[in-house]
Parts: sequence; structure tokens; C-alpha cells
Amino acid sequence: MVHVDRQVKLIAGRQVFALPKGGKTRTVPLPESVARSLEHHIAQQPPTGVSLPWRSVDGPPVTASVLFRNIEGCAVNHVTFNRVARRPALDRAGVLRGRENGMHALRHFYASVLLDAGESIKALSE
Repeated sequence: MVHVDRQVKLIAGRQVFALPKGGKTRTVPLPESVARSLEHHIAQQPPTGVSLPWRSVDGPPVTASVLFRNIEGCAVNHVTFNRVARRPALDRAGVLRGRENGMHALRHFYASVLLDAGESIKALSE
């Protein structure tokens, strides 16, 4: 299980820590294969404390350990990640860019796969 109790959010182009969407923390089941990949990543790149304001650009600073950092050791900026890593990977794989191949579509695809595999809609929604 992964416990999601904060996110890195952009406000006016600046990063802040905030509660996940809807102000709700979440506990998400994690497949064993993903857990092993994360363990390997953590062994190679241990989580590091990053300080960001809480909820607003002028909010009180909060320090939290993050799993994924950029080359400067800061929290990953999703805009930069998309430009530098995700879009070039899509291009190399021959996948067309667009909403139909975006992260939200991936989330819905995963949900559909779980439902097809017999997961209950109640468990999926939770």
C-alpha cells in the first residue's frame, strides 16, 4: 500500500506542498512488481528532504521526504518532467501526443483493466 498524504502542486509557476486533490489523503494498493521497482529505486536514490511552502506560495515551509527529485535535488516539476522526459519517450515509442494518451487516460485505462480482471467497482473507487 502507498499512503498519499501530500502532493507537489504548482501555483503561479511555484511549487508548494498541498493535500491531494479534493483535500483527501489516500491509501492505494500497490502491485508487488511496482513495490519491488520502488524498493530498487529507493536503494539507488534514497528519499531526501525537500522544503516547500504549505498550500500557498507564502505558506509556512514544510520539509518532507520525496521519492523522485530532479537533477538539482528538488521536487520534480510536472511541467518540466513532461517536456524533458515524458514527451520525448512518447515520441521515441511512436505514441501520438494528446489527451487520449495522457496521464488521465492512463489512469482510466488502468481502472478498466482492473474491472476486466474482476476487481469490484467499490474496491476500485476506494
